[in-house]
Amino acid sequence: RYFLVGSNHAETKYRVLKIDRTEPKDLVIIDDRHVYTQQEVRELLGRLDLGNRTKMGQKGSSGLFRAVSAFGVVGFVRFLEGYYIVLITKRRKMADIGGHAIYKIEDTNMIYIPNDSVRISHPDET
Repeated sequence: RYFLVGSNHAETKYRVLKIDRTEPKDLVIIDDRHVYTQQEVRELLGRLDLGNRTKMGQKGSSGLFRAVSAFGVVGFVRFLEGYYIVLITKRRKMADIGGHAIYKIEDTNMIYIPNDSVRISHPDET
């Protein structure tokens, strides 16, 4: 799974989206409706990290790692090999309107969602 952790601007409230990576053609997103505190989200990520560690001597990654930091989610797009998530990775403040900041998207990152073990190769994907 991918875990998207989002927070409010003050970083006092957190929400978690869980994205299943075992389905090559379907987008399976689980919205954790619980609003976490900073301490609760750290404990959750710590438990997930511990639960995903491989045993000594086994190949593969251990625990959780941060794939990317982002300012927001543009959306999801499906191509020939499955779904991708499009994230805002760089922004620039352009204006304030009514006390709200307006940003310009400077850069994005597109991440393939399904795990490589279930990837369906298609020669036209690139």
